[in-house]
Amino acid sequence: MSLKHIRDMGEEQVSRLATRLLSNESFVLAVQSIISRTLRTREHVESGMRSLLTSLAVPTSDDLETISERLTDLEVRLDGLSRKVESLEKKKKSSRRKKSDVSSETPDEAAES
Repeated sequence: MSLKHIRDMGEEQVSRLATRLLSNESFVLAVQSIISRTLRTREHVESGMRSLLTSLAVPTSDDLETISERLTDLEVRLDGLSRKVESLEKKKKSSRRKKSDVSSETPDEAAES
């Protein structure tokens, strides 16, 4: 027997077993029940963990996500303010230069401009 033939036979047997199990109503109901209980248990555990973390004043993952979003918003605002400050500083320097240029002109140069 070749390896491919053995593999094909194994796949066929697994397929037949899966078909028989999934056609068995008791098996399907048992699997559904297990999944349902597992999900309820998970919800209870998560609820308990949130309560515990809150009582210990430890932030939950939702709290951390909210803080992260707020920090990102603050970063964007600070970047905007920084750009505005830089723009104002450039305008101020430019204005000083113009004043300096005007005050350094001789009266004849000022009359020509």
